[in-house]
Amino acid sequence: MNDNVYLRANDNYKYKCPNCRGYIASTAIYNGEKVYVCSSGMHYYSYSVLNELKRKGELVMTKISDVYQGSDFIKKEDLTELPKVMTIAGVKVAEIETEEGSARKIQISFNETDKVFICNKTNAQTIKENTGEEEIEKWIGSKVSLWFDKAVTFKDKRTGGIRVKQKE
Repeated sequence: MNDNVYLRANDNYKYKCPNCRGYIASTAIYNGEKVYVCSSGMHYYSYSVLNELKRKGELVMTKISDVYQGSDFIKKEDLTELPKVMTIAGVKVAEIETEEGSARKIQISFNETDKVFICNKTNAQTIKENTGEEEIEKWIGSKVSLWFDKAVTFKDKRTGGIRVKQKE
C-alpha cells in the first residue's frame, strides 16, 4: 500500500472479516477507490467484493454473543438481591457507548473482582453521600454494597438494575 491511503472509522462494525474474523472497521481511499478495511488492517475489500461475499453468505454479521461474551463489566447476573460488599480499587471517567451515543460515565474497579462497574449518576450520588467525598479519586479504599434491584426502571420500563446500597 502507498501513501495515498486515508482511513476513516466506519460507523458500524456489523460485519466480520472473512479472513481473520476481525471487524470491517474503517474505510479507506486506495488509488482513488473506496475500500473497506478490517480491524487488523491486513485485509481490504472493495464495495463490490463485500456485496458478493454477502450474497454468498460468506460475510458473517456480528452476533450479540460475540460482543458481550466474557464481559468485563459487572452485570445483574453477577449479583443477587442481597448486597455484595466490595472495596473500591480504582476509579476513572470513561466514554461509554449507549443507545443514545457515547456518554461520560464513572468506571469503578474493585479488589474483589476483575470486572468493572459502570456507575450511573444515581449510584454516584449514593457513593458520594456514603463517603462524604465529591472527588471520585477519594472513593478509593471505600467499601460499597452492590445489589440487583428488580424495581429499577429505564425509559419507563421496569428493567432492573444494579444499585449501591445507602449507608444506614
